[in-house]
Amino acid sequence: MDKPCATFHLNTTQIYNNEVNANFAAGINNKYGSINALRTDTTWYNVDFKTILGDMYYHYEKFNISLAFITYGSAPNAYGTAAIDRTVMINLGGLPFNNCTYDTQTMSNNSSAYMGTITLPGTVAPGCFNFTNDMNCSTIYKPNNMSNIRIKLTRYDNSAPVSATGIFPAMDFFFHIYGVESCKKD
Repeated sequence: MDKPCATFHLNTTQIYNNEVNANFAAGINNKYGSINALRTDTTWYNVDFKTILGDMYYHYEKFNISLAFITYGSAPNAYGTAAIDRTVMINLGGLPFNNCTYDTQTMSNNSSAYMGTITLPGTVAPGCFNFTNDMNCSTIYKPNNMSNIRIKLTRYDNSAPVSATGIFPAMDFFFHIYGVESCKKD
């Protein structure tokens, strides 16, 4: 029997679909979410996990979430000042993580979890990056019906990427969510 799996995706264009650098100068904030000036920090408002999880929402108390793949569109200009700015860690926030977000610098759990690393080309070409075998999996407690989900791209040293010439490309993030069998209700 196959393990039940919910899939969903978050796309930056769901919040704002415009590729003009100047339009992002102050960032974007509307009823759908917020995007910073470089498009490296995005929050989607009111993501409906009860609908995403379907029946699994009622049958499990914990879930494993993993980033399956990312697609990215054409950027209006080259972006990222240096290669270090285009090799980014994908950090997921806004969910009730289960002790999987430990930070050795602060010696405590964070409110976000590392989901993977991607090196973007820095040019205007679109592309796709697949993560294999749900390799970066984080455990979450059952989320609220509606949650604000944040994806923040950071450099390997945890600092923000910089770009002198343009915004980062629009991105789609595709996730898998599985119920944790040991936490099944029935």
